[in-house]
Amino acid sequence: MLQELEFGLYITAVGMGGVFTILSLLALFMYLMGRVDRRNMEVKIEQTEMEIINRNEEIAIISAALAYHVEGEADVVPLIGSDSWKKFAREYSLRR
Repeated sequence: MLQELEFGLYITAVGMGGVFTILSLLALFMYLMGRVDRRNMEVKIEQTEMEIINRNEEIAIISAALAYHVEGEADVVPLIGSDSWKKFAREYSLRR
């Protein structure tokens, strides 16, 4: 009877150990894949944001030059920045 109990505990320990080992490996694999995917997303988002900002900056520069040429030096073109521009400017300045 004692041998059967020992054998049962041994099989239980081996089985549970195997399950937890496989689950740990699966969790590690999922964590690593999430980090790789996140890096790729951040690079794509940064490139897209920079393209949009570059286009918007070009439009703003051309508008300011045109307004300066048409209106003269005395008038100032009012520029009201959105919250997202301010947030991006803060993040961009912190990255440098």
